[in-house]
Amino acid sequence: PSYQKKALKRYAMLSRRSTPESGREKASMNPDEYRIMFEKEEQHGWYVGLRRMLSFVLEKTFHSPISKLDTEIPCPLILDVGCGTGAVLNFLQKYGKSVGIDFSPIAVSYCRKRQQTATAVASAMSLPFGDDTFDLAVSLDVLCHKGVTNKQLPLQEMARVLKPGGLVIMNLPAFQILYSSHDRQVHTDRRFTRKEVIRMLRHAGMEPIYHTYWNTVLLPLILCSRVI
Repeated sequence: PSYQKKALKRYAMLSRRSTPESGREKASMNPDEYRIMFEKEEQHGWYVGLRRMLSFVLEKTFHSPISKLDTEIPCPLILDVGCGTGAVLNFLQKYGKSVGIDFSPIAVSYCRKRQQTATAVASAMSLPFGDDTFDLAVSLDVLCHKGVTNKQLPLQEMARVLKPGGLVIMNLPAFQILYSSHDRQVHTDRRFTRKEVIRMLRHAGMEPIYHTYWNTVLLPLILCSRVI
């Protein structure tokens, strides 16, 4: 099978719920959603919790933050696929040189307000980079967007642009039974299970090394509210 190739791409997945990320042209979010994201992303509990979980997985599977004084450590190149308004790009700078793409010109314009100039308007389904370019790719709540009409293609594209042994970290909303009006508002068209995402990643030539559901404290209550 493809995932048994010698030069494996590695994979780590976070999963539980949705937050706005853009996918493709016909499904861009309302401009106000980007403004709200830009204003709330640094302090809102959901975004803070997501970055904490991302930090945990990075230090478990990638490396600890790099000291600017340590010039002997090579600086990894990191791609944020669906970078939104740029707060995660700022966060990723602790771990290497971060580059971001998002299909929405509005989202990219907000990245520039955060002084994130290594950003471009592009689709997750057609990454504008050469093969074997990046050490790490991060994709937070992107595959779930209704503009990503082919859910497999971004995974194949991330595998293509990663160096051999490169790492992908993803966050996705889980369990279709939890689909809500908020999902519709931010153009989420699908929630996933861990099993199906693992299957998709292996099909793209990546092998899972860490995967979990998170932010599950309220799950029984939410499930009850959805089922009744």
